[in-house]
Amino acid sequence: MNITKNIVLLIGNHTRHIYFADKIHSKFPLSGIIIEKRENIIPKIKNIYEKKDIKNFNKHFANRDYFEKKYFNNTKLPNVDRIEIISPKKNSKKIINFIKKMKPSLVILFGASVLSKKILDSMPLQTINLHAGLAPYYRGSACNFWPFYFLSPHHAGYTYHKVEKEVDKGNIILHSLPKLKKGLSIHEVNCLGLISAITDFSKIVKFAKMNNKIPSKKINNQGKFFFSSDFKPQHLRNIYNLFSD
Repeated sequence: MNITKNIVLLIGNHTRHIYFADKIHSKFPLSGIIIEKRENIIPKIKNIYEKKDIKNFNKHFANRDYFEKKYFNNTKLPNVDRIEIISPKKNSKKIINFIKKMKPSLVILFGASVLSKKILDSMPLQTINLHAGLAPYYRGSACNFWPFYFLSPHHAGYTYHKVEKEVDKGNIILHSLPKLKKGLSIHEVNCLGLISAITDFSKIVKFAKMNNKIPSKKINNQGKFFFSSDFKPQHLRNIYNLFSD
């Protein structure tokens, strides 16, 4: 099975998402890209929290921006057919029409919002997601933050999985883990995890060619689902006040 003959990505527009597209394209030329406008790289915080929590919040997202630019410098969006969307919910018809036009052999999601059943039905059978976190143990939002909060950084990483209607519940294809060492910050671990995931994509391609299918396995562990609303600025006290990142 040649899953790379016609690849389309549906990604966010932050530095890490562009880097992913750039590096995948350098090894397996892409046919098209759908780019979703994500939240601000450094989001605003309401002035209702304690000063130390506001400081930690601003530091956390400024650090994310800094380390992504450090690790993913000189990245550029591949020059392929592409569309830009505000969100899958608002632009479902635009996405479906693009998929129909491109007729992809493989769609990879990375950093995209939840897709409706109608959009999923338009996708090819070989549609996979790159989840920032180790699914099914950490599912949902900020899944490379929570392992640090719970003092288990060895549970940070990335997961390729099949796409199902329920978020981050598809069969697991591959876990990609960063190599941890003393002194790495939370955002450096996330960056290194993504670099490992990009390298590991070649393993999926090789397996598919040899076995005529994408490998996947169901893991019977419910783990925990984190909503974006679960994250509060106070949670950053563990990261920056107790352990100094």
